[in-house]
Amino acid sequence: MKPLLFALLFAPLAALHAADAASESSDRIVNAGDYGLKNIPSDRWDAKLFPDNPDSTDAIQAACDAGAGRTVYIPAGLYRITKPIRVKSGTQVMGAGFCATKISTEKPIAIFHLQKVGGPMTIIRDLWTVGPLGGNWQGTGIWLEGCNGVTIRDCWVNGLGTGIRVDGISDTWLRNIAVEMCNRGIVVECEKLYPQHVAGNLRLTDCYGWQNYQAGISLTNCRGVQIEGGGATGSRYGILAKNCADVTMTGFMVNMSGEDNYRKFGVRLEDCEHVTAGHNIIQGMVEYGLAAVRCKRVTLTANVIRGTSAGPGMIVDQCRLSSVSANNVSGSGKESIAITGSHDLSITGNVVDSYGLAADSKEKTAGIAIDAQSSNCEHVGNIPKPTVGAASPEPKTAAAK
Repeated sequence: MKPLLFALLFAPLAALHAADAASESSDRIVNAGDYGLKNIPSDRWDAKLFPDNPDSTDAIQAACDAGAGRTVYIPAGLYRITKPIRVKSGTQVMGAGFCATKISTEKPIAIFHLQKVGGPMTIIRDLWTVGPLGGNWQGTGIWLEGCNGVTIRDCWVNGLGTGIRVDGISDTWLRNIAVEMCNRGIVVECEKLYPQHVAGNLRLTDCYGWQNYQAGISLTNCRGVQIEGGGATGSRYGILAKNCADVTMTGFMVNMSGEDNYRKFGVRLEDCEHVTAGHNIIQGMVEYGLAAVRCKRVTLTANVIRGTSAGPGMIVDQCRLSSVSANNVSGSGKESIAITGSHDLSITGNVVDSYGLAADSKEKTAGIAIDAQSSNCEHVGNIPKPTVGAASPEPKTAAAK
């Protein structure tokens, strides 16, 4: 997705913010413009010039401190910060629109860094966290560390090392987010540091990424994640999930863009359990569209996978007690669906380029290949799909009847 398209998608939101702010009683709003914000001209946004611009860190932080538990409004403009902005529990930080309020830094910091804060009214919304023109590859847009009940919505993150980082999840909601041209888009990690949050709930609704080099969305050690809508274009991985459980991803689109290194893999599930990936569209990848590796109780259903240029459309490797059903896989460089070293699978109702069960997955086939190391893989009702340009079948003769 191009930046202009992001702007067109989100621009109508800006018109709503004046109404949102007006609907709040005046004693509930703290205007950061009253604390000495220093707006920077757009021609001073270049990375070489940016460090010489005035600093608005103290003004924004003072407004957030004064507005703790209330709404802090940051008016339209471009503002430079040099230290992370801290937000207390129950505080809503609201910009004038994701294209209008821009907060930028050249420092290796998180622009917003929330630590152990809780909701449900802790919200960051309607603003743009961004590196200087030319990028800040050590910076982070928004970092939630050990938080509970925080919402990030209607934001754009651009030109940073990490777009949004979440360490430890508990009732966290990312909604209507655009992350563009970061090394890593949305990164969610639940490590031993915050064990009480490992079983939390995370929703990602209509989150989009464009040209985030490593991954659009990466999940590690997470439990209870819902990915609803959204998409990733031009990332090495669209979605990468490791050691996760109770994950649902539906209505997500992974699309090709740019060089091969920017679209290697669509969705990869690794060492995961109780995952449902359904009704997603993955197209134009290089190595594979969707892969489940060493997973258990995974359901891959009703996905559309097209045009994997060098490998299989779908890979199920070393998986158990899983289902592959009603997928449409076409235009793959190798098998449409490759099953390797897996056991106790149900493979039903898939539409592929052509149908055939190879004894060894090394044999190239456009259909479904199940290798000799797999066992108890039931395959019923998979539908052949004609290959464009294939010869028509010979008509039956009376003798053949």
